[in-house]
Amino acid sequence: MALRLAPLLLLLSCVRTLQLGGDDSAVADDTDVTDDSAAPSVCLPASATGFAMPGGRWALASLYGARRVDDLEDSALQLSPSWFLASAWQATAFGCGDFGDPWTPSASTEADGCLRVQEGTHWVELCRLYPGIFGCDAREELVSGDHVEGSVVAVAWHAYAAHALLQRFDVDPDAWLAQASDPRAGEKLAALLHFEGAWSWHIEDVIAGCGDDITACLDGEGLRHVEGVADKLDRLEAAPCYDEPLALADVERFLEELALLWPQEDWSAVRDEVTAVVDDRGFTEAGPAALDALDGALDQRLICPERELWDSYRYSCP
Repeated sequence: MALRLAPLLLLLSCVRTLQLGGDDSAVADDTDVTDDSAAPSVCLPASATGFAMPGGRWALASLYGARRVDDLEDSALQLSPSWFLASAWQATAFGCGDFGDPWTPSASTEADGCLRVQEGTHWVELCRLYPGIFGCDAREELVSGDHVEGSVVAVAWHAYAAHALLQRFDVDPDAWLAQASDPRAGEKLAALLHFEGAWSWHIEDVIAGCGDDITACLDGEGLRHVEGVADKLDRLEAAPCYDEPLALADVERFLEELALLWPQEDWSAVRDEVTAVVDDRGFTEAGPAALDALDGALDQRLICPERELWDSYRYSCP
């Protein structure tokens, strides 16, 4: 998801990119023949104690969210698909819809969605800094109930907004993360800012003196949430890879939900491009292929809201 923390955080994340063969094995010597066995794939968690991947939509959405954070080439912020899954697991145990065992089915009435995207905590910043995507009155349509994709996109965009707003403590957010010695500094900080919002009451203490142990500056519900996400990340990172076939119905629902965010796009053309690559491969191959096709057809990336950030807070992009 040129990143200054990439070597460290990629070791910690559950996007275990599997490059089959050595650095020069993708192309045969002196030929233009590509060795298909060298194609990279990803490893999202299939099952762990208390967890089972809640379906293809969640697999696609979490990988999509991680990719969008990774769009920020000059940012130290990086979040894995497992971070999004751990956050939803900790926040609601995927209680915003019917996602199979071991999750408890609901009537899809969770007002804040599976990731608890709240009106005053998250949406106010999203509609202020990204008004072209997150209309101030659109929260219910985009994230309530089982709107998985809108929730993940909202949390990814909010994670960057909250990261940028760390400048209010007279620090460079990227430099602070680069210097923090807590091995999960970025993930824990993002979990705190997700739980308490960009204006977290704990964040000043964390920035001032807890780069070596984020949780040392936390207490109460904030501490429990961050510790819970970190514990779940440990479990998810040790899990076997999710490699169920990618169902066409899941892909179509995934695209329908994204269309609510960017209705101006030609979604008929996008659908044709993406569904053309869906076959009987497992998710480790089919998931990245579907998102590659999506990124080729849909140019909607996470970027710093330079103008809105300056107009609202007089901050430049970190």
